[in-house]
Amino acid sequence: MSRSDDIPGRVHRAYAWGRDGQIHYRRSGPAGARSPLLLIHGAQGAGITFEAFMSDIGRGRSVIAPDLPGTGMSDPLKGRPGAADFAEAMLDVVAELGLGMVDVLAVTDGGAVAVEMARQQPDVVRKLILVSAPPPAGLLSQPSLSLETDAFTASAIRDFLDR
Repeated sequence: MSRSDDIPGRVHRAYAWGRDGQIHYRRSGPAGARSPLLLIHGAQGAGITFEAFMSDIGRGRSVIAPDLPGTGMSDPLKGRPGAADFAEAMLDVVAELGLGMVDVLAVTDGGAVAVEMARQQPDVVRKLILVSAPPPAGLLSQPSLSLETDAFTASAIRDFLDR
C-alpha cells in the first residue's frame, strides 16, 4: 500500500486473483489498525454500494468491499455457483490480500455467503454482522449481530466491532 492509502476516507480500487479469475474490490482505511472489515453485498449489488459507508468507517480500520464473482467488475465463477462457492472466492481474496482474521458485514442474501465463510474457516472470520439477512441456521462460534437496514449505521457497527 502506498502512503496515499492512509488518507482518511479515500477509497481505492484494485483486483485480486481468485480461482476462476479476477475479483474486483474497493479498499479504504489504514492497514493493520484493527481487524479488517470485509463487506459482502447482495446478489443484485456490487461493492460500490458500500463506498460512502467505507469512507466513514474506513477512518479507523481497513475496509474491503469486493464485487462478488459475476457482479460489478469481477469475473464469474464457473458452473452454477452457490453460497459455498462465493464464500470460497471471498476467502481467496482474504488470503491473497494477507488480511488474516477479518470481521465480515453482509447485506441481504450476501449473508448466506458470510455465514458460509464463517463455517468454512472459523479461524478467519472473527465477527459477523448481518444486515437485512436471515440469521444463520445452526450455531456459529463467532459473535454475530443482526440489524435491519434502518439500524445500519457506522456508529452501530463500530460499537459492535470494538466490544
